[in-house]
Amino acid sequence: MIGNLKLDFILQYLPNTPFFNNKFVEFVILVLFWIIVSRILQLIIEKIVVKITVRTKTDLDDKILKAIDKPLFFILSILGILIGLDYLNAKDFYLFFLTLIIIAAGVAVLRVINLIISELITKTYLKKDKEDPLISLITKMISVTGWIILGLFILTIWGVQIGPFLAGVGVAGLAVSFALQKSLEDIFGGIALTLDKNFKINDPIQLDDGTSGKIKDIGLRSTKILNWDGETVIVPNSKLASMKFTNFKLPTPQVRGKIPFGVAYGSDVEKVKKIALNIAKKHEKVLDDPEPFIIFDKMNDSSIDFTLYFYVKTVDDRFSTTHELIQQLYSELQKNNIEIPFPTRTVYLKK
Repeated sequence: MIGNLKLDFILQYLPNTPFFNNKFVEFVILVLFWIIVSRILQLIIEKIVVKITVRTKTDLDDKILKAIDKPLFFILSILGILIGLDYLNAKDFYLFFLTLIIIAAGVAVLRVINLIISELITKTYLKKDKEDPLISLITKMISVTGWIILGLFILTIWGVQIGPFLAGVGVAGLAVSFALQKSLEDIFGGIALTLDKNFKINDPIQLDDGTSGKIKDIGLRSTKILNWDGETVIVPNSKLASMKFTNFKLPTPQVRGKIPFGVAYGSDVEKVKKIALNIAKKHEKVLDDPEPFIIFDKMNDSSIDFTLYFYVKTVDDRFSTTHELIQQLYSELQKNNIEIPFPTRTVYLKK
């Protein structure tokens, strides 16, 4: 019965080349066809049939559809594999299982190579920084290269002449390289960012367009930044490599915070400075070295202005510390009867 489902009508539309005339290639195409069909049916159930069943009075049909959704995908996928296997002869079965063994061995070898290279880079180049994006980038490139080599090796075992295939790929590669010029720029931008070591995973940065957050992943084409609102911002590597950005963790993770404020004319300047410095020095997250300091900025239209500077261990502490210091500073100025003025204008009327 399965033999009647070989779907030769699909295979007859394939190009008449040695590559597509190979039984294993036809086997892969048949399996992929059934997987695609099963996925289309799954999407029809999820996007169309479910919308119809939700309008019914009972929820039993919804539960039934949910129950058969994944099993249907599994059944059709297995059916595609069985149809493909029925297309092979006894010798092909041997090569099929040999291919599975080669794939499993290839995966194991790639994992071991990535582990060894990661360890060597960590010990000889990064010393003790194991989160450097260089490791991630190199392991990804090794994985991609390894899978290409593994795929070509499997095609050779299947009896596919890869010489003409590679020649065709080379010609097509020139056209694709022009079409993917932007993607190639992103890839080389990622390599440049990694080699420059301007940031690594979990470093807090701020871009020149105002975007700020922590680096979560540095891929071949893009870098993912988790902003302070918990949203992921994806920036192409080519753009990131050409823009200015601030890394709050370099050269040290310590960052400076500042609080500008103004008091009324006639206030005791030394007393104001003493109050502000005492508040900063008593805060548990404010560092003693470098110690906080305050400067008399300027004499404004309706106030005399100061700026309180302080240092905290990381950028994560700056927001909460600034909030708490402003609150304490306001309370202390109020307690000491130091006025925080509104903007005012004096108008003289000439009779």
